[in-house]
Amino acid sequence: EDKKDLIATNQKLRDELLNMQNQIFLAQQSELTSKNILDVQESLQGNLEKESMQSLKIASFDLKNYLCCSSHTLYLSNPNKLDIADNLPVSNGHTFIGQTSGRDLNLVKVILLSDASHILPIKIKDFYCNAGGAGRPLEIKCVAPKNSESSNLEVNDLALSSGLGGVFPNNIVIGKISSIIDNNLNETEILIRLNGDPLQQNYFGISLGL
Repeated sequence: EDKKDLIATNQKLRDELLNMQNQIFLAQQSELTSKNILDVQESLQGNLEKESMQSLKIASFDLKNYLCCSSHTLYLSNPNKLDIADNLPVSNGHTFIGQTSGRDLNLVKVILLSDASHILPIKIKDFYCNAGGAGRPLEIKCVAPKNSESSNLEVNDLALSSGLGGVFPNNIVIGKISSIIDNNLNETEILIRLNGDPLQQNYFGISLGL
């Protein structure tokens, strides 16, 4: 019985830590978006108390479809039926993993960055592109003409959000280049491995004010 209690306590503490990580990350992004500075300590506590920042627990995740197919979505529990709009960035406490895509009763649908229908404006050095979900776990991709700005890119270069598109703030590290492939269409395909793994979290953050 003591062992079960200890396991339950550890899980509760872990959930509370994940919740706090999401709140801090979203508070920092909100502050950076409005002031473009890194020092958020003075206003952090006030931001954490605002209802505009929500950390929601995962309700369901179609793991089979995520691992085998191109549709990558999950659902977050929304027991208080908060009015959460579409196209809000969703974080895992360290980076963004997707965006909201509708509500159904007490659930919020999230489309992941790796979903084949998702587009994320990114930048890598001086190269900008609309990265599409690759339909594979933790992967997005860009396609560019050969001999463009992409010719200066290398494996392990960081991919950051560009701030274009109106959903995700600027300069958030999303992942890094895993491979660069020249195809037969006179194009270069840049594959990017994402930093945010949705399988590693129980709680995800949504900022209603970003």
